[in-house]
Amino acid sequence: MLREEMLKEGETLDDLLCDGLVIIQGRDTYRFGSDSVRLADFASPRHGEKVLDLGCGDGVLPLLMWAKDHSLRFVGAEIRKEACDRARRSIRMNGLEDNITVLCCDIRALPENVERGGFDLCVCNPPYWGTDRFEDDGARTWKYFDWEDLFGAAARSLRCRGRLCVIIPAEKTDGFLACAFGHGFVLKRLQAVHARVDAFAKRVLMELVFKGRPGGVRMMPPVILDRKG
Repeated sequence: MLREEMLKEGETLDDLLCDGLVIIQGRDTYRFGSDSVRLADFASPRHGEKVLDLGCGDGVLPLLMWAKDHSLRFVGAEIRKEACDRARRSIRMNGLEDNITVLCCDIRALPENVERGGFDLCVCNPPYWGTDRFEDDGARTWKYFDWEDLFGAAARSLRCRGRLCVIIPAEKTDGFLACAFGHGFVLKRLQAVHARVDAFAKRVLMELVFKGRPGGVRMMPPVILDRKG
């Protein structure tokens, strides 16, 4: 079947510009941006690891991370049926059915075939606005899960000392970390993203370890988007 024949009305086929991979996205729904690209790079999975993407959307994170290491295995969990369908078709289009599986499920009630403690790494580009902020399909608001739910799902899925990598708005760091600590996670690595050299941080990338030993946080060099500023 030709790639174009796998598209549905209102969808686009976009080149990920890495390893020949493409992704199907909704034209008028949430589309991945630079946050996903940075998170995929920051997560730094180790050779042969098993990775769970919580709220995987159209499946961009597994695709980007697989392009850097073909030994990785992924499971994506996503509650929105349309996004699951797009992610699965993208996986078939790229011939990665043996490497990436997408489950259409609520991360608050992961199915039994998601092995408890069976993952080395969880990744998430989580929603961070309350549902009173604006209307969307759940990609950016706590329509389907909030941070409590995220940490609960990660704690269930990760092995002891497994890692969780996320990207969030910098101004929400304190509340996010308070929630993380309450679920048995400790901060191990942090990187700030700035729009300009003279601007406050816009985003923060974090690596947290489940049941890890506190202390020894590594502060990575900041990312400056516009170095002319």
